[in-house]
This record gives sequence, structure tokens and C-alpha cells, in this order.
Amino acid sequence: NYIYGTYRDTLAEDATLEDLLANEDLIVARDTLTAANTSLDNFVYDTLGSYEAYTNGDDMKLYYTYEPVKYYSSSDTSYYMILNLAKTEKVDVTDFEGTEADLVDLIGQDIFDELQDEIVQTNLDTSSFVSARILELRQEHSFNIYDYFLGLDYQAVDNDFVIDEEGSETIIASYDEINITADELFAYAMNINAPMYVIYASQAKAALAAHYADVYCLNDDVCEYDVTLNESEKMIEHYDDLASLQVQFDASYYSSYYTFDEYLYLAYGVRSRTEMVSDYYVVSTLQPLFIYDEITKDDYAILNYIMELAQPYYDNYFSLNVNHLLIYVDRDEDGTPDDFNDFYAELEDQTTFDTMLANFETAIRTYLDDEDNSFSTLITEYNKAKRDDATWGEFKLFGFNIITESLGEVTYAGATGVYEDSFVDSLIDIYQLYQTEQYENEDYIYYDQLVESSYGKHIVRATKGTSFERPSAQFTMTYDDDNVAEYLPGMVNLTEALTFEQLKIYADYRFTVIAYGNGDFEAIYGLTRPDIPSSVNSFIRAFYDDLYDAMYVVGYMNYIIIDQLLDSTIVNEYASYCNMSSVLFNQRLNDLSEIYMYQIFADLDVR
Repeated sequence: NYIYGTYRDTLAEDATLEDLLANEDLIVARDTLTAANTSLDNFVYDTLGSYEAYTNGDDMKLYYTYEPVKYYSSSDTSYYMILNLAKTEKVDVTDFEGTEADLVDLIGQDIFDELQDEIVQTNLDTSSFVSARILELRQEHSFNIYDYFLGLDYQAVDNDFVIDEEGSETIIASYDEINITADELFAYAMNINAPMYVIYASQAKAALAAHYADVYCLNDDVCEYDVTLNESEKMIEHYDDLASLQVQFDASYYSSYYTFDEYLYLAYGVRSRTEMVSDYYVVSTLQPLFIYDEITKDDYAILNYIMELAQPYYDNYFSLNVNHLLIYVDRDEDGTPDDFNDFYAELEDQTTFDTMLANFETAIRTYLDDEDNSFSTLITEYNKAKRDDATWGEFKLFGFNIITESLGEVTYAGATGVYEDSFVDSLIDIYQLYQTEQYENEDYIYYDQLVESSYGKHIVRATKGTSFERPSAQFTMTYDDDNVAEYLPGMVNLTEALTFEQLKIYADYRFTVIAYGNGDFEAIYGLTRPDIPSSVNSFIRAFYDDLYDAMYVVGYMNYIIIDQLLDSTIVNEYASYCNMSSVLFNQRLNDLSEIYMYQIFADLDVR
């Protein structure tokens, strides 16, 4: 009652065993205790007996601690005084060999249902469980694959699968006495997701149509599109790279298990060396050029979107060294903070809690007013304080706990999406305080508000980080000794925020870096690599690098292809293979377009 009386119903001194067993505060599930502290769990359930068993004469083991016992774990540094009232006896099922009905009789229907649900969910949460069951099912039904490459893929699923070297002209797989033809599989796949297959099939064609001649046929009267006959400098480079790849393969442990052609298929998805050149090397070379065309389309219109994405990173910029003190409750005593939102919502007397919390905050801030004191010294003093301590006693009795943590240097880019919004907002506010005359020279700032999170309430302390000053894109033109401008006119900027013209120039610069050696940029685009002032480059690295480079991926290439397909008239000439309507086809394309854009920018879009 002394320890818990301020926030739990007190126990009557003349309570009966039945009264106590009916009190939910005195009941703990074993799995909860096991998760919190296995040593304490073993002591409570295995070492100690119980009052009920002792008084019934069933077990004479000691059922209480005669002095405080210390059980430390990763999250628990408490001392305990324990009296076991009663224990649910474990049923020994080690040698059980009965039926399901026998097991239900032994452990009860409720426990059986709970265990069954837990076992099913645990297995479903294991990534390999379902695939392993399907594999067993296939093996039971004589599943076989006749296509060589699909068989090679399937070996990754079933190590014992033997590839059918003879194959079949029409049958791709079978199970029991049922055959699946290549036409049936193709029709099945197309009717599920024809748009996706059309996008993939268009990748190489779209890239080749855009820039193959620019890179592989310079100064040639007739462009040779057969990669086995093309003798351009870049194509020769690809074959040299392929030869080097084979040398590396021959020296690797993969060569003990696969042929080089098999390795090319498993690693790159190509079925021959020629496909490796045409579908991997050539497409990889042309992909940056294909994407750059989209970036520069309509006067670099996509960059407006990139600037929108970058704006929150600029507006909310901070760089701070952060420590925080967490005030939390652990009413279930599992050694970790209770979910504060749930705890507070279930409180019957929120007013008393709010008053105690406000008084505790005042006492902490008063303590921290002394510059010799810190979060660490506070933790030590609070933990040592007795429950009748004049300053801290009432708060310990009320069940308040405190811990501190140093987060090191924290930036907005590193914090958003990692810490809760309320915590990030407090760091934004502290950074803004540092910009004011009152705080600009302060060594540190204690945030003057309690910050609420799902863990509890935080008092935040911050100092200036090593990158405290927000980068600026402001730039005045510089000139060489001959009074010639050293940068393009668009680099001139009288404001601190990046301008659209500056980002356009950076787009050209970054493209030439990413696609270096993939063609003559001056011949293709009339483009030479522009110079970027170091201050502007620092600004872009801070706010734009990840956003801009996110576009140079296959996903964005697919997004562009979808856009082209939606502008095209697509005719289904083989209705027997695909009965998807043009309306549904375009709807699926639009859905895929949104998915790709989400995948590309989801981790970076904080608006």
C-alpha cells in the first residue's frame, strides 16, 4: 500500500485469499514476466511455492521472500519483495501422444485455442513458412518444370529439383497428370497484369529508340543495331567488361556450381552473352540519357516537384547536439515505459496526474538551474532518494521514473521519420530560438516545454551542432583575370534559398557526372559540364542530392515509359492471350505510375 497506494487501489489488511485473487493488479501472465526478466520469472514460477499450495498442504516450499531480492536485466534494476498467492500449474505435455480432443481435455479449450492462434500467426510471420508448405505440396503432386530457365529459377526454391534437360516444345510445367502449356501460362500472366509485362518489354526498346544511334553509331552512315556486329568504341568496351566479368566468375566459388551462362541468367536475368550486352550493358548506358530527356522536358518541369520535396528540409533545417530526459510510467512493471497515450487515456483522474507532473517538472527545472547539475546527476540523485525525500519522494511514490539519453548530433533530415513529430518539432523550435538575440550566444538551451511522445514526457537540452549554420545558395558572380565570368549567369542568386535556374544548371552538371563516358554530351545535347560554386554545391548536397539522384533508377525509367504508353494507342492483336479491356489496361498503368513515384520518393517526401 505504501509503494502503490497513490495510483492503485489499496489492499485491505483483512483481505482473504479470494479477495486478493480477484484483484487484477495482483495477476501477471507468465509470458509478460518472461519477456521482462527471465531470472525473475524462474524465481517466481519455479523456485517459490504459493500461499494457496502451502496452506492446502500440497507444497511446503517457501512462498515469499524474507528480504528484498535483486533481479537485474537489460531493462530492470529493481529490488522485489514477493509473496506468491497462487500459481496456475503447468501441464506436462512432453510425452503427450493423444488426439486433439485429448489435448483439449488436458489443457482446456481456451488455452488450446490461444496456443493454436499463436502458433499459426508465428508461422505466418516467418517469411519462409508459406513457401515451404507450397514446396511440400508441389513435391506431393509430382510437380515438374520443363522450361530450362524457369527450372534454373526454381532450384533456388527447391535445392533438390533436377532441371529437365530435354524440355518440351509446348509444355512448360506439370503436376500429377495435368500439363500447363506455355500458351496457358502466358495467357494467365497477361490477364493478371498485362500492363506490367508491357512496361518491362518496352524498357530496352524505349532506351534504344531514344539514344542508341547517338552512342553506338557516331559518324556512321548506317547504324548497326546488331550488338554482335556493332564495332563502336562503347560496344567494344561492353565486350571487354563481359570478358572481365567471366574472369572474375571463373575465379569465384560460383563456377563450382554454375556455368557462366547460368550465372548471367541468375545474376542479371539474361539468357545469353549477347543479351547481357544488349539488355544489360546497352540499356544501363542509355538509361541516364533516357531519364535526362524526361528531366529536361518542358523546361525542366519535374524540378518544380523536386523543389517542393526539398522545401521542408530547408524550412525546418537544424543541426543540434541533443540530450533529453524522459519522464515515464511503468505501471505494468515490465522495465520499459508504458505507452503514454494509452496510459493517459485510461486514467480515471487525469487532473491529479497533470498536477503531479507539473510539480515534478518544476522540481526538475529548479534542480537544473544550477549549472553544476545535469540530467546524469539528476538520475543518480533521484534513484537514490527515499520515498520520504522532501524533494523527490512524492514523485517516486506516484510512480514517476526518469531516464536520460544522448542522441548526439541530430539534423532535420536525419530526425524526420525516425523520431516522433512532436520531438522533431521541439528541435525545430530550439533551432529557431538560437536565431534570436536572446539565445544566439548561449552554450545550451533547455526547451521550455515538456515534449510528449508515446514514451512519456521529455525535457530536451540542445547545443549547436557542427553543421549549425544553414547552408546558403546566395551567390554573386566571380570573374577570372581576364574579367570573364567563371560561372553561368543562372548561378547568380541574391537570396539564401536555391533558385530554379540554379537547380537547372545543377541538373545538367549532375547528369554529366552520373552518365560520364556514356556518350558525347556536346554532340547529343550541345552540353558541356557546367561549373558549380562550392557554396551552392554545399547547399544542394544538404537539401537536394538524395531527391535528385532518386530519379536515376529503373523505377523512374518505368514511370516515363508508362507516361509514353498512356499517350499511345495500344492495340490488342492477340485477344486469345489477353482479354483485358483498354480502359482497365490504362487504369492499371495509372496505378503503376503512382506506385513507382511513391517507391522513388516515399522515404524522402516529408510534406
